[in-house]
Amino acid sequence: MKAYHTVENYWIYLFVTLLCAIVGIFAGFGHWIVFCRWFLCSLFAGLLGVHFGYDKGLALSEEELKELEDEVDDEIRRIDNEN
Repeated sequence: MKAYHTVENYWIYLFVTLLCAIVGIFAGFGHWIVFCRWFLCSLFAGLLGVHFGYDKGLALSEEELKELEDEVDDEIRRIDNEN
């Protein structure tokens, strides 16, 4: 859980939990078991995504970030040239 403790803004976890509760409410449509299944599955997937996303983001160096930025810029230019 290294990435969990490196996140300075814990609001993202609260936001993911709220979003998953809303998904559970709409998908559950008044059924408690269905709500729990949708809420827990989406919460688990969301928290794993946040956890590993931050962990992967922290592992990137400045050079790798610059390479990613250049790739995105090249792709945007390529799309603009096609249109």
